[in-house]
Amino acid sequence: DCIVSFPDLSSYTIKTLNLSNNLLDTFIAAYLPKELEKLNLSHNRYRGILNIEEFIPDLQELDISYNKLRTIEVGKPLYRLILSHNDFGVILLNHKNLRYLDVSYNSRLTQEVSFEPTQIDTVVREGVAEGKRLVHKSDRVNRIYSCSSYRKVRDERGIMGNCENNKL
Repeated sequence: DCIVSFPDLSSYTIKTLNLSNNLLDTFIAAYLPKELEKLNLSHNRYRGILNIEEFIPDLQELDISYNKLRTIEVGKPLYRLILSHNDFGVILLNHKNLRYLDVSYNSRLTQEVSFEPTQIDTVVREGVAEGKRLVHKSDRVNRIYSCSSYRKVRDERGIMGNCENNKL
């Protein structure tokens, strides 16, 4: 049997909640237990956009893999985030405490991301950006700005070169 609607668990004390392998397509943060630390929503029917704000103050880990999400916004700093096997093109997140991020097999995700991958201990990215290293969008903007202003550019290793010799 599968759960087809998001259950109201807000009056319960639950640290780890596994709602994977159901038919859920709606996320209602207000229905989650207030002391929840780990949430597994993988293998459901989530599509489109998911917004995880700070409604779940103790949340540290989220697994939303194997859905059909295209955009996610995570305002709360998490410790572990699993986003693999979706259709993400946009990932907006607070990477302040993030130590583990899995974005693998999101074919629409490009090399340029809106978070700083170098600030995260482990980033799993198989099947993303044609195997290229993920870079923060502002890195490219800074490189283009310095190129147009000074005709020099710094590559990923910090080596200075001429604009003509570097791919932007």
